[in-house]
Amino acid sequence: MNNAGLAYLQQHRRRYLTWAKAIEPDLTDPAQVWERLAFSILSANAKFENAAQALAYARQHRGMVEPVRLAGFGGGITRSRALFINALPSGQAVLDLLKGADESWSDYRLRLTKVSGLGMAKASFAACLLYPLESEVCCLDIWMLKLLGERAPSRWRRGRYEALEAQIKAVARHVKLALFPAQWALWDHIRGHMEPHKIFMVRGRENIK
Repeated sequence: MNNAGLAYLQQHRRRYLTWAKAIEPDLTDPAQVWERLAFSILSANAKFENAAQALAYARQHRGMVEPVRLAGFGGGITRSRALFINALPSGQAVLDLLKGADESWSDYRLRLTKVSGLGMAKASFAACLLYPLESEVCCLDIWMLKLLGERAPSRWRRGRYEALEAQIKAVARHVKLALFPAQWALWDHIRGHMEPHKIFMVRGRENIK
Protein backbone atom coordinates (compact mmCIF):
# COMPACT_ATOMS: atom_id res chain seq x y z
CA MET A 1 0.00 0.00 0.00
CA ASN A 2 1.53 3.31 -1.05
CA ASN A 3 1.23 6.64 0.73
CA ALA A 4 -0.69 8.18 -2.18
CA GLY A 5 -3.46 5.62 -1.78
CA LEU A 6 -3.74 6.28 1.93
CA ALA A 7 -3.76 10.05 1.37
CA TYR A 8 -6.54 9.71 -1.22
CA LEU A 9 -8.59 7.60 1.17
CA GLN A 10 -8.19 10.07 4.00
CA GLN A 11 -9.05 13.01 1.75
CA HIS A 12 -12.22 11.43 0.35
CA ARG A 13 -13.30 9.33 3.32
CA ARG A 14 -16.62 11.14 3.84
CA ARG A 15 -17.53 10.99 0.15
CA TYR A 16 -17.18 7.21 -0.04
CA LEU A 17 -19.04 6.67 3.20
CA THR A 18 -21.90 8.76 1.77
CA TRP A 19 -21.88 6.76 -1.45
CA ALA A 20 -21.90 3.47 0.44
CA LYS A 21 -24.94 4.60 2.39
CA ALA A 22 -26.61 5.68 -0.86
CA ILE A 23 -26.39 2.22 -2.43
CA GLU A 24 -27.66 0.26 0.58
CA PRO A 25 -30.35 -2.05 -0.79
CA ASP A 26 -33.66 -3.13 0.65
CA LEU A 27 -32.80 -6.76 1.34
CA THR A 28 -36.47 -7.72 1.43
CA ASP A 29 -36.77 -6.71 -2.24
CA PRO A 30 -35.82 -9.65 -4.51
CA ALA A 31 -35.20 -7.30 -7.46
CA GLN A 32 -32.52 -5.35 -5.59
CA VAL A 33 -30.82 -8.53 -4.41
CA TRP A 34 -30.97 -10.08 -7.89
CA GLU A 35 -29.48 -7.07 -9.68
CA ARG A 36 -26.50 -6.90 -7.32
CA LEU A 37 -25.73 -10.55 -7.91
CA ALA A 38 -26.22 -10.11 -11.65
CA PHE A 39 -23.89 -7.11 -11.77
CA SER A 40 -21.22 -8.98 -9.85
CA ILE A 41 -21.33 -11.66 -12.55
CA LEU A 42 -21.34 -9.13 -15.39
CA SER A 43 -18.45 -7.06 -14.06
CA ALA A 44 -15.92 -9.90 -13.78
CA ASN A 45 -12.93 -8.89 -15.95
CA ALA A 46 -15.17 -6.36 -17.68
CA LYS A 47 -15.31 -2.59 -17.85
CA PHE A 48 -17.64 -1.05 -15.30
CA GLU A 49 -19.47 1.12 -17.83
CA ASN A 50 -20.17 -1.81 -20.15
CA ALA A 51 -21.35 -3.97 -17.26
CA ALA A 52 -23.71 -1.19 -16.15
CA GLN A 53 -25.24 -1.00 -19.63
CA ALA A 54 -25.56 -4.77 -19.75
CA LEU A 55 -27.30 -4.76 -16.37
CA ALA A 56 -29.89 -2.29 -17.65
CA TYR A 57 -30.69 -4.78 -20.42
CA ALA A 58 -30.67 -7.77 -18.04
CA ARG A 59 -33.08 -6.01 -15.68
CA GLN A 60 -35.64 -5.80 -18.48
CA HIS A 61 -35.15 -9.40 -19.61
CA ARG A 62 -34.69 -11.22 -16.34
CA GLY A 63 -34.50 -14.97 -16.87
CA MET A 64 -34.44 -14.50 -20.65
CA VAL A 65 -31.12 -12.73 -21.23
CA GLU A 66 -29.85 -13.57 -24.72
CA PRO A 67 -26.15 -14.51 -24.92
CA VAL A 68 -25.45 -12.75 -28.23
CA ARG A 69 -27.25 -9.60 -27.14
CA LEU A 70 -25.41 -9.54 -23.83
CA ALA A 71 -21.98 -10.02 -25.41
CA GLY A 72 -22.82 -7.13 -27.71
CA PHE A 73 -22.27 -4.73 -24.84
CA GLY A 74 -18.55 -5.48 -25.14
CA GLY A 75 -15.96 -4.45 -22.60
CA GLY A 76 -15.10 -8.06 -21.76
CA ILE A 77 -18.66 -9.33 -21.30
CA THR A 78 -19.00 -12.86 -22.67
CA ARG A 79 -21.97 -14.90 -23.84
CA SER A 80 -21.60 -17.37 -20.98
CA ARG A 81 -22.66 -14.71 -18.50
CA ALA A 82 -26.16 -14.78 -19.92
CA LEU A 83 -26.38 -18.41 -18.83
CA PHE A 84 -25.10 -17.55 -15.36
CA ILE A 85 -27.54 -14.66 -14.94
CA ASN A 86 -30.49 -16.68 -16.23
CA ALA A 87 -29.60 -19.36 -13.69
CA LEU A 88 -29.96 -16.99 -10.73
CA PRO A 89 -32.96 -17.83 -8.53
CA SER A 90 -36.12 -15.92 -9.34
CA GLY A 91 -38.61 -14.24 -7.04
CA GLN A 92 -38.30 -14.75 -3.31
CA ALA A 93 -35.89 -17.65 -3.85
CA VAL A 94 -33.03 -15.22 -4.55
CA LEU A 95 -33.24 -14.10 -0.92
CA ASP A 96 -31.72 -17.46 0.01
CA LEU A 97 -28.44 -15.98 -1.26
CA LEU A 98 -28.37 -13.42 1.54
CA LYS A 99 -26.05 -13.90 4.51
CA GLY A 100 -27.31 -16.12 7.29
CA ALA A 101 -27.55 -14.63 10.78
CA ASP A 102 -25.00 -17.07 12.20
CA GLU A 103 -22.88 -17.34 9.05
CA SER A 104 -19.38 -15.86 9.07
CA TRP A 105 -18.44 -13.48 6.28
CA SER A 106 -15.79 -15.89 5.07
CA ASP A 107 -18.27 -18.76 4.93
CA TYR A 108 -20.85 -16.54 3.24
CA ARG A 109 -18.39 -15.63 0.52
CA LEU A 110 -17.50 -19.27 0.06
CA ARG A 111 -21.20 -20.09 -0.36
CA LEU A 112 -21.57 -17.35 -2.97
CA THR A 113 -18.71 -18.86 -4.99
CA LYS A 114 -21.07 -21.76 -5.67
CA VAL A 115 -23.17 -19.38 -7.77
CA SER A 116 -22.13 -19.83 -11.40
CA GLY A 117 -20.02 -16.86 -12.50
CA LEU A 118 -18.83 -15.80 -9.05
CA GLY A 119 -15.24 -16.53 -8.08
CA MET A 120 -13.62 -15.36 -4.85
CA ALA A 121 -13.28 -11.74 -5.97
CA LYS A 122 -16.75 -11.31 -7.42
CA ALA A 123 -18.44 -13.27 -4.64
CA SER A 124 -16.81 -10.71 -2.35
CA PHE A 125 -18.09 -7.90 -4.56
CA ALA A 126 -21.61 -9.30 -4.38
CA ALA A 127 -21.40 -9.36 -0.59
CA CYS A 128 -20.21 -5.75 -0.63
CA LEU A 129 -23.02 -4.56 -2.89
CA LEU A 130 -25.56 -6.32 -0.70
CA TYR A 131 -24.02 -5.15 2.58
CA PRO A 132 -21.99 -2.01 1.75
CA LEU A 133 -21.58 -0.89 5.36
CA GLU A 134 -21.32 -4.30 7.00
CA SER A 135 -19.32 -6.55 4.70
CA GLU A 136 -16.09 -7.89 6.12
CA VAL A 137 -14.80 -9.18 2.79
CA CYS A 138 -13.53 -7.19 -0.17
CA CYS A 139 -13.13 -7.64 -3.90
CA LEU A 140 -9.51 -8.18 -4.93
CA ASP A 141 -9.80 -7.61 -8.66
CA ILE A 142 -6.90 -6.78 -10.97
CA TRP A 143 -6.91 -3.14 -9.86
CA MET A 144 -6.75 -3.94 -6.17
CA LEU A 145 -4.02 -6.49 -6.83
CA LYS A 146 -2.08 -3.84 -8.73
CA LEU A 147 -2.38 -1.58 -5.69
CA LEU A 148 -1.00 -4.39 -3.54
CA GLY A 149 1.79 -5.16 -6.01
CA GLU A 150 0.38 -8.60 -6.78
CA ARG A 151 -0.66 -10.55 -9.86
CA ALA A 152 -3.92 -12.42 -10.23
CA PRO A 153 -3.38 -16.15 -9.74
CA SER A 154 -4.91 -18.71 -12.08
CA ARG A 155 -6.77 -20.05 -9.06
CA TRP A 156 -7.18 -18.45 -5.65
CA ARG A 157 -6.24 -20.24 -2.46
CA ARG A 158 -8.49 -19.13 0.37
CA GLY A 159 -5.60 -18.47 2.74
CA ARG A 160 -3.73 -16.34 0.23
CA TYR A 161 -6.81 -14.30 -0.63
CA GLU A 162 -7.54 -13.63 3.03
CA ALA A 163 -3.91 -12.66 3.70
CA LEU A 164 -4.04 -9.97 1.01
CA GLU A 165 -7.51 -8.92 2.08
CA ALA A 166 -6.15 -8.37 5.59
CA GLN A 167 -3.97 -5.56 4.24
CA ILE A 168 -7.03 -3.67 3.02
CA LYS A 169 -8.80 -4.34 6.32
CA ALA A 170 -5.86 -2.83 8.20
CA VAL A 171 -6.04 0.35 6.10
CA ALA A 172 -9.81 0.59 6.64
CA ARG A 173 -9.34 0.29 10.40
CA HIS A 174 -6.60 2.92 10.29
CA VAL A 175 -8.92 5.51 8.75
CA LYS A 176 -11.92 4.28 10.79
CA LEU A 177 -14.01 3.45 7.74
CA ALA A 178 -16.11 0.41 6.83
CA LEU A 179 -14.25 -2.05 4.62
CA PHE A 180 -16.20 -1.66 1.38
CA PRO A 181 -16.12 2.15 1.12
CA ALA A 182 -12.40 2.00 2.00
CA GLN A 183 -11.74 -0.56 -0.73
CA TRP A 184 -13.95 1.40 -3.13
CA ALA A 185 -11.88 4.54 -2.57
CA LEU A 186 -8.62 2.68 -3.11
CA TRP A 187 -10.05 1.08 -6.26
CA ASP A 188 -10.94 4.50 -7.66
CA HIS A 189 -7.53 5.84 -6.69
CA ILE A 190 -5.58 3.17 -8.55
CA ARG A 191 -7.84 3.46 -11.62
CA GLY A 192 -7.53 7.25 -11.66
CA HIS A 193 -11.19 8.28 -11.58
CA MET A 194 -14.24 8.16 -9.34
CA GLU A 195 -17.14 5.78 -9.93
CA PRO A 196 -20.12 6.51 -7.63
CA HIS A 197 -22.06 3.34 -8.62
CA LYS A 198 -25.17 5.42 -9.32
CA ILE A 199 -26.86 2.44 -10.94
CA PHE A 200 -27.45 1.13 -7.42
CA MET A 201 -28.46 4.33 -5.68
CA VAL A 202 -31.87 3.96 -4.11
CA ARG A 203 -34.52 6.22 -5.61
CA GLY A 204 -34.25 9.68 -4.12
CA ARG A 205 -30.48 9.38 -3.67
CA GLU A 206 -29.50 9.69 -7.34
CA ASN A 207 -28.15 13.22 -7.03
CA ILE A 208 -25.68 12.50 -4.26
CA LYS A 209 -22.22 13.77 -5.22
